[in-house]
Amino acid sequence: MNRPERRFYFRLALALGYAHPDYLLAELTPLQVAEWQAYDTMEPIGEYRRDYMEAQILAMIQNIAQSVYGKKGATPRPVSPFDFIPWDAGLDAPEQAERPAAAPTSAQSPEDIKALFQSLKQQLDAAPTPPAYEYDQGGDR
Repeated sequence: MNRPERRFYFRLALALGYAHPDYLLAELTPLQVAEWQAYDTMEPIGEYRRDYMEAQILAMIQNIAQSVYGKKGATPRPVSPFDFIPWDAGLDAPEQAERPAAAPTSAQSPEDIKALFQSLKQQLDAAPTPPAYEYDQGGDR
């Protein structure tokens, strides 16, 4: 499917619950389709968005793991979310997903990060425990 507009119609139909884009396009005016296309450039519709959000989490985990478990004194290459998105060679990446420059690395050491998490754990441990929820055991009402 080499026609990007047709791929867009399929993504939109899927997102809006239509069985096929032809059914969707029969109900929309050209102006409404243009509005959906404009919206898609700002807020991508479909799996591209989910892929990118999951890739952000993977990149964060990888960067933390490299800084904590990597070689001492080495400066690991930070990874970006695009390192985790397996674009099919036959498909173009969405226009919105231009590869940004690598994010700058922070000056935090693994010890700083560990201290931060220990502090968060202490705060959670010190927080009052919410009351337990009592489930209805089927007694008289």
